[in-house]
Amino acid sequence: MFDLIRKFAVLYILLFLASCGSDVRNSQESGDETELKRIPSVCMWDKISLRSEPVKKTAIIGHLNLGEPVVFNGHKTCDSTFHNQFYLNVELSDGSIVWVPEMAIITNAEPGAIQKEALVYKRPDQLTISDVTLSAMTLVAVTGKEDGFARIITEKKSVTGWVPENCITYVKEDIALALLVYRELSGASGEVFLSRIRSVLASNPFPNSQFVELLQEIEMKEQERQHLDHIMNNMFTE
Repeated sequence: MFDLIRKFAVLYILLFLASCGSDVRNSQESGDETELKRIPSVCMWDKISLRSEPVKKTAIIGHLNLGEPVVFNGHKTCDSTFHNQFYLNVELSDGSIVWVPEMAIITNAEPGAIQKEALVYKRPDQLTISDVTLSAMTLVAVTGKEDGFARIITEKKSVTGWVPENCITYVKEDIALALLVYRELSGASGEVFLSRIRSVLASNPFPNSQFVELLQEIEMKEQERQHLDHIMNNMFTE
């Protein structure tokens, strides 16, 4: 009887050890799989803060730019100390590994810019046209392509939909100049607007971008408009 109990005990221990070994292997395989994840992603929030730890109270170590590509490695965590905000662990173009608020990142996406005025569709079908139009140089994250359309998401996810794929440029210089224009011209009007366009054109670090010609056209039209306004104002004040 004692021998029988001992045999069962030995068998139980062997089965237990085999189970533990299997769990360890599965855990290691799962960990390896997580480490191998490299998900192309795009920041769609300008100058969003970067941190070394996924906690709001930690120091800011840098910022991400609107339209900047990153690589999401699959790690995501919640900051319970600040409204349960989620952070994603991402790799920057210089190899740095940082944490960024999830709200700013579009995963499985590539950066682009609208190269000519584009109508937004609800689905990749011409019969689903909406009343939304995106202007040239609008920065977007492209998350899919189907039937000649590209699925896009704009800054802060304010617009989500489909546009004809031929309306998008993926050239880095175009995207970089679009960001520069966004920062310099947003909210500007009148003389300030014209002055800033001229400043961008004069010091433009991206002279090969297709948007240079568009900016020159905008400058000319704005100059003509202001000249006409000046004439009209003088006519009614004399």
